[in-house]
Amino acid sequence: MEGKDMDIRERYAKFVQEEIRANSNPYPTGIQGFIAGVASEFQRVIDILQDHVCPSCERGEYLHDSCEGLLSSIDLLRTETK
Repeated sequence: MEGKDMDIRERYAKFVQEEIRANSNPYPTGIQGFIAGVASEFQRVIDILQDHVCPSCERGEYLHDSCEGLLSSIDLLRTETK
């Protein structure tokens, strides 16, 4: 009986380890993983842009064409992402 219990415990431990290994990657592999990773990076950049306030006009918008501080905004964004 003791040997049978140990066998079940070992099988369960192996099953749990395989499940952890299988679920440790937040993105699936292949093209779906690539698309999910790219979408995540785009969302991160969008969040940075939306939180940025232009130094010239101090509006909460991002990358406006009529703003004189456009180039400085881009420079600030480059330093924030590094």
